[in-house]
Amino acid sequence: MTIDPTNGTPTVIGLLSDPNAAVDGLRFNSQGVLYGGSFNNSKGVGQLLTIDPSDGTVLTSLTLVGSGNSFCPGIAFDSKDVLFGSRGNSSGRLEDLDLIDQVDARQMGVDRIIQAGYGKPRHRSLCNGSGHAMVSAKVVL
Repeated sequence: MTIDPTNGTPTVIGLLSDPNAAVDGLRFNSQGVLYGGSFNNSKGVGQLLTIDPSDGTVLTSLTLVGSGNSFCPGIAFDSKDVLFGSRGNSSGRLEDLDLIDQVDARQMGVDRIIQAGYGKPRHRSLCNGSGHAMVSAKVVL
């Protein structure tokens, strides 16, 4: 569905092309690519999808690689297109906030982000109680 920002009118564009993908988080990167943080209901794992915003076609699907089921219900890009994921209430997670590699879908927890030299986290508003809304993730480089 799209929403007209001037008047709030929704327009249905269709269903997601993968019936097993349950997308919780949607974000555009700076190049206009739409990403979705998804839980694959048949495989029981988290996935990172790219989605055609005009019709809901799943263009790419990567299985997330992290602790537990790797599900990230909240995703956000910073100003440099670094992708972060909020683990919310995902099963078996060892961390709350991850950096997500967009090429191989590896997840790296905030403590490991510091160790890897990505910078010091200054502020993060994780998810709401249900694990569905990542407000912000800010890393100082």
